[in-house]
Amino acid sequence: MIRIWTAIADQRYPVYLSAQDFENPSAQGRRKPVMLLDRSTPTCAGGRAQQVCDSNLDQKLLSSAAADAFVSKQARQTLLLANTAQVDVRLPDSIYIRTASTAQVDALLVDINWSNFYKAFPGTAGYLRISVPVPVDSGPRSLVYAEQRCHGRCGTGMLYLLTRAENGWKITNRLELWVT
Repeated sequence: MIRIWTAIADQRYPVYLSAQDFENPSAQGRRKPVMLLDRSTPTCAGGRAQQVCDSNLDQKLLSSAAADAFVSKQARQTLLLANTAQVDVRLPDSIYIRTASTAQVDALLVDINWSNFYKAFPGTAGYLRISVPVPVDSGPRSLVYAEQRCHGRCGTGMLYLLTRAENGWKITNRLELWVT
């Protein structure tokens, strides 16, 4: 799982540009590290009306024609069921990946006050939450959901298809499920 999570976490993510960033053009194109939450993305196996979930991923979101073309319904259902309970996510910190406590980030954003988040984690590209990967078609492929948020109107929810390679896992396809 660690290599799969690393392949997803170690990519460039959108950033929220502050007023200072607009005044400093060199800061606008600079890659910023993302805060990887230490708990996986919880998903809803049923509809939102039936459960309270801290994620945008549910059956309705995975029922689009684009999702049908992306990966089998069985793989999507397996992803939902595998992520009804959260697990610990642990990756070594690197230049572009830093670990953050899910509880701490939730507390900082309780009033959807992103300035609190950026005071605690300055110079970052927001946070990333990743699901538990599931195998696809019993082969060397895995399906993962990840959502990155960098402000109230800055974030994406993505499905990733990864294939095992000689030196780890490589993202071979991605599907944007939502964007703000």
